[in-house]
Amino acid sequence: MRKLLFTILALIFCLPFAFAEEEKLEVAIFTSPACGHCQKFKREYLATLKQDFQDKVKFVEFDVSKPTDSVIFYDTLKEYGIKVDDMGVPAMVVGKSVLMGYPTQVRTEGPSAILKALRNKEKTYYGTQASIEECKLKEEKKTETCEDQPKIMLWKRPKVCSAV
Repeated sequence: MRKLLFTILALIFCLPFAFAEEEKLEVAIFTSPACGHCQKFKREYLATLKQDFQDKVKFVEFDVSKPTDSVIFYDTLKEYGIKVDDMGVPAMVVGKSVLMGYPTQVRTEGPSAILKALRNKEKTYYGTQASIEECKLKEEKKTETCEDQPKIMLWKRPKVCSAV
């Protein structure tokens, strides 16, 4: 009788964990409609990435031409130690990696960065609602506006923005 009771209790407590869905890795994608390389990335490659990792990855897309997404972009890259002058789009943030430029880093290093983050159970940081609230608070105090963020550099460096 004790064994039966123990088995039932074990099933009651362990069964929910057996069917719990594993948390997906989040990958932040930053693009701009004014960026030709961003549009090429979205048109040629993003759908393939989403399909290849559909069961394990949630892709979160940001349009940096929008003030709130721009705030998230700057907050995210600053958190990863990227200087404002070195920021550019398209950018992919996955786990502990920041990849900028298509096809250079995003295409060549993207899949391996995702696999590494999955293997090491890394979390991806990207700016949060707190970033946006902080920006709005500054606007209310009239110290600066969300529009005052530095302008995003659309990659022009040959090593990052190579022709395909």
